[in-house]
Amino acid sequence: MTIYDRVAALSAVAGDEYTVQLLLNEFLRILPESEAALRTAHDAMDYPAMFNAAHKLAGSAGAIGAPAIQAAASSLQYALNHKPLQSTQINADISVLLDQIARFQQRFSLGVECG
Repeated sequence: MTIYDRVAALSAVAGDEYTVQLLLNEFLRILPESEAALRTAHDAMDYPAMFNAAHKLAGSAGAIGAPAIQAAASSLQYALNHKPLQSTQINADISVLLDQIARFQQRFSLGVECG
């Protein structure tokens, strides 16, 4: 799945390059905090906090054109809403989401903006 879709990001803000860059910079700034919140909630088995962190990530990832993070966060939300809770699925989804966050951060640490 695509890590970053600049075309989708531009489409979401009517082609405004400046706004895309502002949103992307803000997303990159808060991503470590989001990752930490997920890890803390997972370690504590705090499912509501995990859901909230995944929900925020899914929304912001969708807005900035990060479909892999959005899909992984949405999958985690689904697993957390599915009764009975399946810890194996939640652990797998958390792992995928954290991996997608790392891939996104790595992509931008290399200065690459698309694909």
